Amino acid sequence: MAASTGRRKKSNRSNEVPGLEDEIRLLREIIQRAAAMAEEDRAVMDLVRLWGAAGRACGQLSGLLKTERALGALRDANAELDQALREALDELDAYRREHGVEME
Repeated sequence: MAASTGRRKKSNRSNEVPGLEDEIRLLREIIQRAAAMAEEDRAVMDLVRLWGAAGRACGQLSGLLKTERALGALRDANAELDQALREALDELDAYRREHGVEME
């Protein structure tokens, strides 16, 4: 595996705050780099620090994945609620037209 310079490419979206997908991708990259570096001939203390950082990244990744899943469920629930409200409003509008009820 080629040696990494440790630099990340700058995003064209410099004014935007990274989203969960960006954070998840970055943490996965850190974990993969830690695994690649562990295969190299490294001092024991370097490996201890490396796997400590990878362990913390795994914990953070787990939390972000749970958050992403929860947000997805909320988006799905919001979409269902939105659809139900639209249907109810359509039914009310049809009832109003059918019975000549004026809305203020």
